[in-house]
Amino acid sequence: MSTDSHHHDAHPEAEENEIAGPVILALLCLALAVTVIYLLTL
Repeated sequence: MSTDSHHHDAHPEAEENEIAGPVILALLCLALAVTVIYLLTL
């Protein structure tokens, strides 16, 4: 039980990293798409 509680204590940090990864990737893809559209409309 004690080990499980300690593991749960460190879980939010790992979960935050799992969330941050896809978000950053999505932002990069969005920025790339905006840049390509902008260049195409020049």
